[in-house]
Amino acid sequence: LAPTMPPPPPPLPPAVINTTAPPPHVPGAPWPPMAPPPGLLGVSLVPPPAPTYPPPIPPPPSTHHTLP
Repeated sequence: LAPTMPPPPPPLPPAVINTTAPPPHVPGAPWPPMAPPPGLLGVSLVPPPAPTYPPPIPPPPSTHHTLP
C-alpha cells in the first residue's frame, strides 16, 4: 500500500482575508460602514457620539442678575 499524503488545508475564504487586511483608507473619504479603522485608532481618535436622547433641558431664565 502506497502511503497517502494528507490533503492540503483548504485556502481561507476571501471574507477572512479581507477582515484581517482591510483596504487602505483614502484620505478625505469616509470609512466604509463595515470596515472600521484597524486596531484601536477608531476607539482612541473617534470618541463615541454623545447621547442626544432625551434632549438636554434648557436652563430656566435667570431673574437674579437682570439689569434694569
